[in-house]
Amino acid sequence: MSSMSLTEKLTYSTVLIQCQYRDGTQGSGTGFIINLCQDQASNQCIPVIVTNKHVITNSNLT
Repeated sequence: MSSMSLTEKLTYSTVLIQCQYRDGTQGSGTGFIINLCQDQASNQCIPVIVTNKHVITNSNLT
């Protein structure tokens, strides 16, 4: 079991998201990494980044 507090765990799971938008401007926001576990028995998890919609709306996808 991890000895980190919840605050420490959140600190290490937060990521910076930088975007270039279609109008040429740039912006940034934050997201956090979580594991979506589909099957607890086999421990199959998919890591995903969760952020607010306004961070990536109208951004260029690469």
